[in-house]
Amino acid sequence: MAELTKCEAIIHQGILGDAKWFSYGANKTHGLPRTNADKQRAVQAALAHPKAAGMSDVQIAEHCGVHQTTVSEWRKKLEPLKESLSGKRTGGDGRTISTAARLAMIASRRCALAVMIARSAPRSSLGHAEVSPGRQRSASGALRRGVGLGQTTGD
Repeated sequence: MAELTKCEAIIHQGILGDAKWFSYGANKTHGLPRTNADKQRAVQAALAHPKAAGMSDVQIAEHCGVHQTTVSEWRKKLEPLKESLSGKRTGGDGRTISTAARLAMIASRRCALAVMIARSAPRSSLGHAEVSPGRQRSASGALRRGVGLGQTTGD
């Protein structure tokens, strides 16, 4: 058996935390294909890493070599709501977004959507609104366009 006296290596400068961060994206494009469990472990570890604290789901997904929804789903599972409310996240475009402001905006849109649907839906004998999936989509689209149901944008 021949003795190996040389091997090629790529050396990165840094500390243990840097090595761990690098490892979450290692082997995403070469080597044995990663299993779903491997990818999920990488995402979970990346979300727990201090470097990920201000990063968007897209940025973490690109680093780990997974889809953004995988990161989003794991973030929801791993981050308590109060931690999310106190922080800021920086998107891939460089904009910093207060997560509290973002959550408030989403909540107000959902509330407005519920009101629009409730006002326009036929009532059952018990007074409950009967809303079809198509009516929900119409209300959601109207809310995105900034108009009420049955109104037009004037175009």
